[in-house]
Amino acid sequence: LSAAGMVIAEDGATFRLAGSDALGTASYGVPLTLNGTGVANATTYTGYLGNVTLNGGNLTSDATPNGAGSWVLFGNVTATADATISAENVNVGLTSASRDFNVAAGKVLTFSGSYADAAPVTGVSSLSKSGNGTLLLTGSAKTYTGTNTVTGGFLKFADAAQLGASSATVHANLVLAGGSLEFTGGGFGRNFLVKDGGAGFNATSVANPFVVSGSDQIDFDNTTPVVARPLTLSGSSNLANTFTAGLLDNADASRAFSSVVKNGVGQWIIGGAGNALAPDADVSVNGGVLGFYLNALGSTSSNGNVNLANNATLRWESTNSQDLGARLKVADGATATIRFENTTSATTFNTGINFAVGANTGTGALVKSGAGELILAAANTFSGGLNVSEGKVTVNQSGALGTGAATVSNTGTLVVNQTVANDIHVTGNGTTGGTLVSATSLGNVDVGDHGTVARGVSIGSFTTNSLTLAGGARLEFKIWDITKAAGIGYDQYAINSLDLSGASVSNKVVIKLVSLTDGTNLGAAGNLSLLQGASGIQHFSFGSFNTAGLNLGANTNVNDLFTFDTSQFTYTGGTASAASLWAIDFNTANGAITLTAVPEPSTYGFGLGA
Repeated sequence: LSAAGMVIAEDGATFRLAGSDALGTASYGVPLTLNGTGVANATTYTGYLGNVTLNGGNLTSDATPNGAGSWVLFGNVTATADATISAENVNVGLTSASRDFNVAAGKVLTFSGSYADAAPVTGVSSLSKSGNGTLLLTGSAKTYTGTNTVTGGFLKFADAAQLGASSATVHANLVLAGGSLEFTGGGFGRNFLVKDGGAGFNATSVANPFVVSGSDQIDFDNTTPVVARPLTLSGSSNLANTFTAGLLDNADASRAFSSVVKNGVGQWIIGGAGNALAPDADVSVNGGVLGFYLNALGSTSSNGNVNLANNATLRWESTNSQDLGARLKVADGATATIRFENTTSATTFNTGINFAVGANTGTGALVKSGAGELILAAANTFSGGLNVSEGKVTVNQSGALGTGAATVSNTGTLVVNQTVANDIHVTGNGTTGGTLVSATSLGNVDVGDHGTVARGVSIGSFTTNSLTLAGGARLEFKIWDITKAAGIGYDQYAINSLDLSGASVSNKVVIKLVSLTDGTNLGAAGNLSLLQGASGIQHFSFGSFNTAGLNLGANTNVNDLFTFDTSQFTYTGGTASAASLWAIDFNTANGAITLTAVPEPSTYGFGLGA
């Protein structure tokens, strides 16, 4: 066919090039279109192609095509549907050139054949990938010695040799300019050059984490950027996919990555000194988990926002306690998770969290997870609330919880060291629950099944404006020395309004008795001996409540709604005590709450006020 011709193989049809058939020449190529399951097969003769459009189908060849190649590409390849190139010895002809493979979004072009330089007169073949879809390099060896450029979508491969035979140490042989590499083979050590459009890495393997960790692996194009250069980390893999690549040289801020973008439901961990990022680089976690080490997202003085989308997680890795509080942003109505893995030293947010940026008014919410501790040392202005689901959050400033409600759930602990007005919900699921520890006065607190409230390590008073206790809720009561006053020798509760409508005789509130040897350390009670006879009846001023604020719901006797857990209590000398030897009395006339212990369950009776 002449240059003015065109070949179209419709769905189900096969175009076969054989014998003395001529399709183009070494000077020009003929356009080719494959539709549906159409096939173009070069058997014993070379076909010279112009632009190739793959609306499906397979561009193939015999296993041992003509020495000049099966198909010589004078034009680019466009794939609008899933398609395959299985032909062997595809090349670009006698003149060195790069051919672009443009794949539509959501589609995969599988190149399982071989891509080579021309022979016997060598024309160096290069490859570029554009479009939002995926070009999969697999199968036969790719022996071309030219460059690879990715300007869009994904270039996927499991073996770095699929990128050809050019030197892996020369950064310019692999150019990232808006597209992403999808490597499923594990550690990726090939050097690369970043141009306008930025670099992306897409992790999808369920067997091998995608690790980019070369010491001088990144080079930035020296020209002043015209468009942004984001670092995009994406994919569905939940393995320890890691980006810690180092710089070839210390790039100017204007040449470095302009932002970090985490897409997809998978996990990425970013490390390094942060010198590959511009000082004002924003970080956007749009899904999944982004873990980071110290300074990997910029130094403490960096001023770029860290934007967390709904259900996204930002994770501080095990050695990291960097303060990024002032940079955190969560959109209105969204809930994001901040996870802390450092159990050696706490992470302290010394500057306030403020989600109000742009059109957002600050109604975003945070979930704190991970075993590490977060200390809130500044006033925060977000109103969506904080949920402590794991580890510990310590409040050292009265405005640290913002203006929303705080929730303590699962195995989380909230320690409040400054007076706060926030509503606090301590939830439980009947098996585990959150723990609220407070040495200061609180607002409204409600406690669910297996949720716990406590005074803290040392003995003192727990004070709240209102306390709502569901059946199964736990109140910790520490005892050191019965001869000392309430709040000094043992804990004391000061409750304004008390709501017990969620408890019942069959699902009681649990008082956890804890003995201390010296006022702070667990062990046998320092001064509370097990006595016999009448002197064995011992009373504690457990606390007080506002009788006008008591809500029993359908219950009739407040004292029937409590039981005891003595698993952490022993008398002086080490004698254990049974739960049946303890009782509590709520005096509905004066609001006094009295705890009573007796030496034996049946020897002594005592009147419990109703």
